[in-house]
Amino acid sequence: MIRKGQAAMEYLMTYGWALLIIIVVMAIFVGLIMNLQAPERCDFSSQGLICNNPMPVISGSNLNFRLGNGFQQKITVTGLACVDDVSAVADDVDSGDWQTVSDGDISQGGYKQFNVSCKDLSGNDAASSLKVGETFKGKLFIKYKFANDVVTDRIADATIVVKKVA
Repeated sequence: MIRKGQAAMEYLMTYGWALLIIIVVMAIFVGLIMNLQAPERCDFSSQGLICNNPMPVISGSNLNFRLGNGFQQKITVTGLACVDDVSAVADDVDSGDWQTVSDGDISQGGYKQFNVSCKDLSGNDAASSLKVGETFKGKLFIKYKFANDVVTDRIADATIVVKKVA
């Protein structure tokens, strides 16, 4: 009787250690994979606008990005804003912190380069204090309209995590 119990315990211990080793190795692989992925991103909450081709960068106090039009018609970008709070909404941005865009037409499937100054929610410069290589996290807001649109300005927002390059 004791022999059967000892055999069962040896069986469970052997497979228990093997299972533990497998779990540890998988955790190491997951950790390595997570560290290899670039943390940078630029994702719009709604479809139609693209800002991650190529990835935006912070240069000085400005966010430099290329905005793509994935809509089925031409759009006109009328305003830009950038804040250092990833939970911000468009209503959090002061009217004076919106940058007016004069030539913001983007044809269907087209791209256009933009620069916008990134601020904190108090209106102060948020990106110039970063050192080269440091990461900026925030929200990018785009005011745009379609041709022959009754809605004056639509607003899209993107979560951005980008590095400062200069």
